[in-house]
Amino acid sequence: MPACLALLPFDDQQLSVLHYARRVAPTLDLKVSGVLVPPSQEIPAYLFDHAGLGVPHIPSRDETADEALRSNILATWDEAKAGSSAFRDCAVLESVNEEKANAIGRCSDLVFALRPGTLASPGYDLMVRAAIMEGGAPVVVLPPGQREQEFNLIAVVWNGTLQSSRALRGALPLIRAFKSVVVLQTRADTAGSAVDYLASHGVTAETKMMTVKGSARERGRRIVEESRTLGADMVVMGAYSEGRVGRYLGFGGATEKVMTGAGVPVVFAR
Repeated sequence: MPACLALLPFDDQQLSVLHYARRVAPTLDLKVSGVLVPPSQEIPAYLFDHAGLGVPHIPSRDETADEALRSNILATWDEAKAGSSAFRDCAVLESVNEEKANAIGRCSDLVFALRPGTLASPGYDLMVRAAIMEGGAPVVVLPPGQREQEFNLIAVVWNGTLQSSRALRGALPLIRAFKSVVVLQTRADTAGSAVDYLASHGVTAETKMMTVKGSARERGRRIVEESRTLGADMVVMGAYSEGRVGRYLGFGGATEKVMTGAGVPVVFAR
């Protein structure tokens, strides 16, 4: 049975991740493990100095409120575990740092996480970005709020790069679960190989050429618009970064725009 890791934020929004995992895991025959990301995580000051930015202020925590929230999160996990065989018969791991989470993620087939920027939690955002850029497994980035995952149409963004290839291959178990697949071709004469690959795995896909001009952010905006026009329930694309500090300060413009602008889950792979 494939393995899945759920990155649980130290916030009431963790219910969004658990709700999604509970809905999707049985459909994909996944077995879910969970890690609770600490409420804060030290951010190396030199990264912000290097970028000419001030070090962000991280407010002090209310320890009593934090303990109550932790208890609620763990109780919710236990409830989900008791109600679904998709959840591993073990307690959620607490206070897992980035290195440990990535070690688990590298032995997982998928990772579920909330969209960076959804919470006032720098530590969580860093861990999600690290999971995408260094974790090795495709990351399903969820928009805020609880939602039911529909499996009608999935849009696969394809430009023939290594990143898009890894996203396609890594998301294959998800792609198979959808009724319709559309390969959004952003470079001419590249979609054929992706369609042939999917066909070799029993998946029939249509193609659509998407004209993309301008900046990276404009490309990302066009991907979001096109996926909405198609009525996609999920988007798959490669993840790109700019610069050495990209995973702390942001991805490449197209990746960041799709991540923050898409109203449906997006599968990213590096």
